[in-house]
Amino acid sequence: MAQHIAVLRGWHPALALAELAALLPNHNPMASESNRLAILEGPLNLSEAFETLSVSSGCQAILLNGFIHNWQDDQSVLLEKIENYLQNNQRDGKMAVVPLRIEGKISQFSSSKIAGKIGSIMSEMGCQIDLSNPQHRFSLTIDGASSQIACGWMVGGDAGSDGVATRKATQRPFFKPVSLSPRLALLAVNLATGPIGQGPVIDAMTGTGGFIMEAAATNRQALGIDLSSEMVEGANQNLKWLLEQQKITESSAQIVRGDATNIEASIDKSWVGEVQGFVLDPPYGRNSQGSLSHDDLLTKTLTSAHRVASSDANLVMIVPINSMPAQINSPLADNSQVELLHGDWDSLQQLMKLSGWVIKNRWVEHVHGSLNRLVIHSEYVPLD
Repeated sequence: MAQHIAVLRGWHPALALAELAALLPNHNPMASESNRLAILEGPLNLSEAFETLSVSSGCQAILLNGFIHNWQDDQSVLLEKIENYLQNNQRDGKMAVVPLRIEGKISQFSSSKIAGKIGSIMSEMGCQIDLSNPQHRFSLTIDGASSQIACGWMVGGDAGSDGVATRKATQRPFFKPVSLSPRLALLAVNLATGPIGQGPVIDAMTGTGGFIMEAAATNRQALGIDLSSEMVEGANQNLKWLLEQQKITESSAQIVRGDATNIEASIDKSWVGEVQGFVLDPPYGRNSQGSLSHDDLLTKTLTSAHRVASSDANLVMIVPINSMPAQINSPLADNSQVELLHGDWDSLQQLMKLSGWVIKNRWVEHVHGSLNRLVIHSEYVPLD
């Protein structure tokens, strides 16, 4: 069976792996001994890899038909593997060897010397080497933390993702200090919605519009809803700014004034039962629904989302929590205790279940100082 290697970004590898599993559900992404290297199974063509990398927040590169070598100060063994790989995965056109180092160095390992030896192997095979403008790049990805080396023909590989790295929340015309980072907002949209074209995504408490902007940047059908006219006006300014910045001439993304507890009233009838993803960053600091308590507002919103969701819909909700130890390489264990800044975890879990959403996983994302966020990924289940 074909095997490919995904190189995950270091800001939160565990979230990146979950995002990759949502974007490539047929390829069963699995963790390796390295936190930054994931294994993908099954056929994966070049266009599919490019599309995934173009929308992903957490994946830096994909090594097609690649392999992982556990370094044991065995240069000759590694080079023999690479020579066999090149013989069995030949490419036509100009090529180069590209060392990529993640998570530190490996002792007694010189990536430049190994890259030179690989270049010599390519030359002996009759390959045309062009370091400045290659058509194909052979990656030597070195993970010092695990002493693993991933090799293969590389798609992607830039230090910053093409789109999200250039988008800063502080640059928007309408900015609030509580705005999510574009990187986290994009990942949440991908985690909730899955591959491009699967179905629309809704943010029923859109605020400054961060989720909808990222959905628009990835060419998704998207709708943002907010009861505050000020927020709707500001979010639309941000959406217009984003479309101009990214040179997007056509987009189906919209932001409208509406009630989060009655999503049906704000969407086209054709969307009922077809909404694939929901993203929520509840406005804890302001009660946009007047007399409703926070728990009542959340329960009614989740129930409203459930009424318009597809049977395989996912929901990602992000809530602030008290400080916890950094945990970027794995999701929280089921029995891990968290302290919400507003309310308690058991009550939140129960109201989600009663609203038709069962939690699949949770991750902690560090914001600053004593503030962390809990990223909650849940899936639709039928209600009795």
